[in-house]
Amino acid sequence: MHPEHHTLDVTAELERFTRACRDKGTPVTHQRLAIYRAMLESHGHPDADTVYRQLKPSYPSLSAATVYKTIEMLESLGLVRKVPAPGPKRRFDANRHPHHHLWCVRCHGLTDIESDELANLALPKGLDFEVMDYSIQFSGVCAQCRDASTTNAGVG
Repeated sequence: MHPEHHTLDVTAELERFTRACRDKGTPVTHQRLAIYRAMLESHGHPDADTVYRQLKPSYPSLSAATVYKTIEMLESLGLVRKVPAPGPKRRFDANRHPHHHLWCVRCHGLTDIESDELANLALPKGLDFEVMDYSIQFSGVCAQCRDASTTNAGVG
């Protein structure tokens, strides 16, 4: 298993967002586009506060409320989804392709992982349950944190 990033076509996704907004009669603002672009370009599964801090210097009139409401709208449109991550902050993922996550318990990093083996998992026979979606999350320590621990262990 190795982490991979499915390449998103940011331009096509922004056009999809624009069409979805227009279909619903929702204005397409430059701030909403910037918020969605930031989420599409992030591999870190950001929370709303992270997106707000990233965009605020370029969009001085941007409010945290606008970011929160836009992310809620993106979620309702099916363009982003919540990632089940430990901790108090709700984190989001704009990668809608089937994938799973690696969660580092030290740095709290979330990394996408795509795996044919995981994509083909099936429930045990005899369960009367229709699976609509699933996500697997592995918890552990990422290579950077592990390497930092090894390096720091030798210091003293």
